[in-house]
Amino acid sequence: MSKRKSCKERNHSDCESGWQAKFMNCKWDKAIGCHSGNNSPPVVENNNSKKKHTPLKSTDVQGKNYGPDIDDCTVPACKSTSNAFKTLVGGGSKTSLKRALPCPLLKDELGRNTWSLLHTMAANFPNNPSNDDQSKATAFINSMARFYPCKHCAADFQEDIVKNPPKVKSRIDFSIWMCEAHNRVNTKLGKTTFNCDINNLDLRWRDGGKKCE
Repeated sequence: MSKRKSCKERNHSDCESGWQAKFMNCKWDKAIGCHSGNNSPPVVENNNSKKKHTPLKSTDVQGKNYGPDIDDCTVPACKSTSNAFKTLVGGGSKTSLKRALPCPLLKDELGRNTWSLLHTMAANFPNNPSNDDQSKATAFINSMARFYPCKHCAADFQEDIVKNPPKVKSRIDFSIWMCEAHNRVNTKLGKTTFNCDINNLDLRWRDGGKKCE
């Protein structure tokens, strides 16, 4: 098996090609070469380079095709930006139908929200799950890996759960497996890994301790 090359080890021709390059969000820059889009490269800014993040309007989605069959490069879940504005959802009058819709989630925000759901689900999984509970938990993970909107992220997770199948014999097993799965993804992205001790996981995802009472 060939060694996985980091973004900075790639030349112009293979900087943005292949699912591994897409997974690491490799980007080509004439000044610095291939780099990870998760880390902001040095940029010479001018007034024309500053673009506003404009929320989608309801008319923007009319007549357009969305779903798992379109090119993943056009799906917001596959795109990443380090300075995206946070969109506030909710509030206001029920009659304010003309208000602009919030933008779809970008890859980083989608990833954070997905892992929060998965960790929370594992933390509240039954201590002694029935066979049906175990079967449905495994099916949920497999389905999520199949239909996750970021296609190259989904392909990597599908490969990972074949090598490391979900452990659903107990709440503790499921919680630790989820943490280790998250750590494997973070290692590939060069991000910080987590302490997978069950007491630490329960404090983070199940009860929060006294500060959260």
